[in-house]
Amino acid sequence: MYSGGEEVSAVVLDIGCQSIRCGYAGEENPKFVQPVSVGVPEANDAEKVYPVNFFAKRDHMAVRPACTYAYSGEARAPPPAADANGDQQPAEDVRICRGRSQINVDEDMLATILYHLESPRGLSINWKETPVLVTEPTRHSKPYREKITQILFETFQVNACYVAKSAVLATYASGRTTALTLDIGANHSTAVAVTDGFANQKTVQEYPVGGNLLEDELAKILTQKRKSVHPQFAYKKTVTDGSEKYDKQDISKVHESYRDLAIREQLRRVKEQQCRVADDDKLVDSVTGLPGAPFVLPDGTEIETDPFQYRLPERLLRPELFSEQEEIYGFPGLPRMLVDVLHCAPLETRKELLNAIVVTGGGSCFQGLPERMEKMMLHNDYMGPNLRFKVIASPQPNERKFSTWIGGSILASLGSFQQLWISKHEWDEGRGATVERKCA
Repeated sequence: MYSGGEEVSAVVLDIGCQSIRCGYAGEENPKFVQPVSVGVPEANDAEKVYPVNFFAKRDHMAVRPACTYAYSGEARAPPPAADANGDQQPAEDVRICRGRSQINVDEDMLATILYHLESPRGLSINWKETPVLVTEPTRHSKPYREKITQILFETFQVNACYVAKSAVLATYASGRTTALTLDIGANHSTAVAVTDGFANQKTVQEYPVGGNLLEDELAKILTQKRKSVHPQFAYKKTVTDGSEKYDKQDISKVHESYRDLAIREQLRRVKEQQCRVADDDKLVDSVTGLPGAPFVLPDGTEIETDPFQYRLPERLLRPELFSEQEEIYGFPGLPRMLVDVLHCAPLETRKELLNAIVVTGGGSCFQGLPERMEKMMLHNDYMGPNLRFKVIASPQPNERKFSTWIGGSILASLGSFQQLWISKHEWDEGRGATVERKCA
């Protein structure tokens, strides 16, 4: 057992497939938030570049992510299950996700990021003297947690470590230990029943639907409208006598992987600045767009009021709107995911879970999303007649984006938590078995 005392300045490390969040336990927000991709120059003797600014042009440099997400599976209907009132529900009303996700870690790229955090340009972390709480996906993955802890203990010689599931930490961030937690991330959406600080693996519903897939849909929509999205550095804007001019730049030496991520940054900006969730589906089908200033693309093209501003995020609620159904693996929509989790949870826990439906993650930051989900579940009788439930979502976008990190900050700062750290000595003796035993 780690015996660093109760006044331990622990580091909370939240590694995603799009960004990494890092900071010290007890603080309200992470100090370090950067993409998880590392620049790899084509010259063999050149040093890797981190962090990477995708708004600036870099020739002859590829990018490699420290973590990548892969998914395979299907959704199928199980036998009839009882609802929260004990009544039987038709089998066709319940879709149980049988898919499997996998997070692949590029040890070399992750080490580059952690070395940066060790430097003065990062957070000047002394890994050898700092206990680290690191997050892991909600769906249990023994290979992932073993790989992450191995890198921390063996490569960076941390003196103590603990691994905690994302949904559990997001639940803590909401001020609860029990909740039905929905996390909408960049690559996937996950819903699970968290009871007394434990994520019930039998209830996990996960689909490869998140912010990145919406950005892919947005790219298709803009292409159909004959609007091209370019990297920020592909055009140079000049203003002469009040007249704007956009000059095309030579980007022929920019690596394809670098260019693709730079384009995704533009798509993300359009999505986050231009889209919101409609109050109801009738508005989505009839509206012409949102009022407001147009979005100007790098080449000067303007995206004005357009129906996609409502219809893009609507896909999270009405999955039939996705252009490629095979890419969503039977994704039933966010409200239905919550119902499926509830049907998989023990009967005696369902009432308490319904009292705290926590919506979190960067993909949940669309204005109006929690309210629309609540309205759909009420009006469509997803939860059954006369059943009370409460949807909880922070009004602050950053709190939703960083909820997993915030929950880790809360947990690692508790005096009662300090006895749970895995020490370097314990790791050396039991390695992965120790992690499985001590980290629920």
